[in-house]
Amino acid sequence: MTYVVTDACIKCKYMDCVEVCPVDCFHEGPNFLVIDPDECIDCTLCEPECPVEAIFTEEELPADQQQFLQINIDLARKWPVITQRGIHRTPNQDQYFKCALFLHTLRSVVNDDARWWKLVRDTFERFKYQNIMTEDVVRFFNAELKQDLTPLFDQYLRRVDLPTLELTFDEQAGTVSYRWNADERAFAMPVRVGSKGSWQVIQPTTDWKTIPNAEGRSLQVATDLYYVNVAILDAAGRPVK
Repeated sequence: MTYVVTDACIKCKYMDCVEVCPVDCFHEGPNFLVIDPDECIDCTLCEPECPVEAIFTEEELPADQQQFLQINIDLARKWPVITQRGIHRTPNQDQYFKCALFLHTLRSVVNDDARWWKLVRDTFERFKYQNIMTEDVVRFFNAELKQDLTPLFDQYLRRVDLPTLELTFDEQAGTVSYRWNADERAFAMPVRVGSKGSWQVIQPTTDWKTIPNAEGRSLQVATDLYYVNVAILDAAGRPVK
């Protein structure tokens, strides 16, 4: 018997399952994980740890997920094994660029350079000469800024897709509706909209909100300050070209 990773893992890539695995049976691809059946020892530890319930035994694999048994077998032969968490390994090159852009985004979220650079210096002083984990940094940032930034870190560091700010204009009513389309349900990042020289900060969540909009479709999003996508939708929720 082996365990099988199914489609709920796609674009998720939480590593809880890998952390408890006593062998090297998980392999990592661009947007999800697979299990090597030849390495899996049926220890049962990974299944309850998966936060999205993507792991099944091959006997309990749902009928509409049967193809993932072969997918796991095939991709485990192609994708690299995930090393034990907490041990240094060289990241993919794009992680450096994404991290830099994420830090730039966090700086814009803080929206106070004196406070931001103090946080950077304090982070160095707190963690210098230590081996640390992502969770240590997140806890420190949350405590210093007195707000829960965990959904932001999870979206940028644990999810493949960027958050997308969706906008729908009602020119007759003179309003704009907006929300975040993000994999993290609790994602709620402030962002500046308007025009250069007259930005205003809005507080989108993953639920729709509406505000007055005197600028019509000329309303801009400060994408030079945030690493995000922007999508304009019509009243039916379809992308506007």
